[in-house]
Amino acid sequence: MEIRGVLVPGQILYRNREQFHRRRLAANIGIETDWVAPVPAGAIYTKSRSGIAAAAETYVGSISGNVHGGTAAAISIAAFGSKALRELSIGGAETVRGSSRSHWIYAYAASAGLVPGSVVVNGIGGAYLSGAGYYSNIGRAAFGRVADAVGFEDATRELVATGSTPTVFRGPNIAIGDASTITDFVDGANGQRLFVRLFPGATIVNDDSKIRLKGSTDVVGDATAGRKIVTFTRRANIWFEESRNF
Repeated sequence: MEIRGVLVPGQILYRNREQFHRRRLAANIGIETDWVAPVPAGAIYTKSRSGIAAAAETYVGSISGNVHGGTAAAISIAAFGSKALRELSIGGAETVRGSSRSHWIYAYAASAGLVPGSVVVNGIGGAYLSGAGYYSNIGRAAFGRVADAVGFEDATRELVATGSTPTVFRGPNIAIGDASTITDFVDGANGQRLFVRLFPGATIVNDDSKIRLKGSTDVVGDATAGRKIVTFTRRANIWFEESRNF
């Protein structure tokens, strides 16, 4: 069985965490590529069930114009059982009670090839989520284009990163909030842009295989907190400096 062209438009959806803990909940909307294979532990919104095994990949289509209530996940994506998910568009959606929602989008893939940059997110509004809000065990590799998504790709916020390999799964504004020496930005994807602000002591290391900086020279934060900003774009799995404000 192959699933293609499913549309989920204009719905008002409500679920809560109490239902989830009683195993009555998948998510407001749940997309799974198999119903027979054992459920991986990381697919937390998917439960075991009997059914007809999927014979081929899943082409979902569009999930748009929905209002998501409740406090559990708005949308759960799970690709496993060697069946891929392709061509999913999520957009034009609003969330309520964002401050108490467990996840807006939760994506799990048993391997990166099962969700090969297939999920496009454009236009998610509503309340800002109190926690991370978005999760993917393969980082942005699950997503194609991500734009204008509150708490995910959200130019109104700045996320503080620490450590030598900070995650940039969410963005685009990143502040290096400690004196770390940055050797890579992880969980990103080709086509993604970052605006990185450096605090005193923070250093971004030039490395032609990971981060390419102007003049092949490291960038070091100065004594004035947060004054330096460097813009990057990711191509061919490498972060390239686009510009700087100093």
